[in-house]
Amino acid sequence: MKSVASTALLLAACRPLPPVPTLPVHASTEGPGEGATTALIVVGWAGTPLGGGGFGGALRVEHQYTDATTLGVELTGGRGDDRIKNAHEEYFRQWLLGVRGYGRSQIGGSRYANYTYGAGLAIMGSGAFVAQLHGGGLFGVPNEHAEPLLQLSLAASLPILAGMEYGDAGRASTSMPSVLYFVIDGGALFHPSDSDGISLDVGGAVPIHGDDALMGVTAADSIKAN
Repeated sequence: MKSVASTALLLAACRPLPPVPTLPVHASTEGPGEGATTALIVVGWAGTPLGGGGFGGALRVEHQYTDATTLGVELTGGRGDDRIKNAHEEYFRQWLLGVRGYGRSQIGGSRYANYTYGAGLAIMGSGAFVAQLHGGGLFGVPNEHAEPLLQLSLAASLPILAGMEYGDAGRASTSMPSVLYFVIDGGALFHPSDSDGISLDVGGAVPIHGDDALMGVTAADSIKAN
């Protein structure tokens, strides 16, 4: 059974807001077998209910180190939908580049439940530099055709540098708060062949500490390298 995972990102257009640090569900709860390596290409959109968002993509490589544990690394990039006015009345389009390490481990050896965890760093076009953490649980029903998936997690964005002042209607600000989210993702993983996997995910993040709820839609394609 293939392991598939992906990411979404937020590039807010209206005011300083750190990128959402969650990993949307694109991963089987049953690993592909010890020693297997999987490459993934991911595309997605994320934004706030009141407007502001962005498109992005990610490249992942993950390795099944044991029958119970998968570890991987991800490179992410994207840009915002709209141009943003900075404190000097100049417009720019927000972008993001990020790197993250992540993992999944079966809970008590169960093929139906995993721990999920990870940490990363992201830099934005405004000069912001943000640390990201997440951890939670992934639940699924592995099978050869279509695997339903549900992830519940906590995720935190911790700005190290706020970057340049920007905002709308002349109300520019460098305020970029630390945000803690409760995240829920639902999706499905499909297996058209033994070496390929296609997955879809819809998710949302509700701030426990912070102001803006987030939502995202992502799709991923994976190829099992060995």
